[in-house]
Amino acid sequence: MRTEPLPIRPSACETEQRTRHPHDFGQGEKQRAETRALWVTLLTLATMVAEVIGGWITG
Repeated sequence: MRTEPLPIRPSACETEQRTRHPHDFGQGEKQRAETRALWVTLLTLATMVAEVIGGWITG
């Protein structure tokens, strides 16, 4: 996967020069919501395991 930006070629078009912008939106980085969703999933799993064990012990 390419990490460095593509080289910008010179353009004679003034509009193209003014509107050029990068298209890197951080897709390769771990987002905050993704990390929080993982924690919620792990907490839910732990709660379910505790409920099953508790139910097993108490009948």
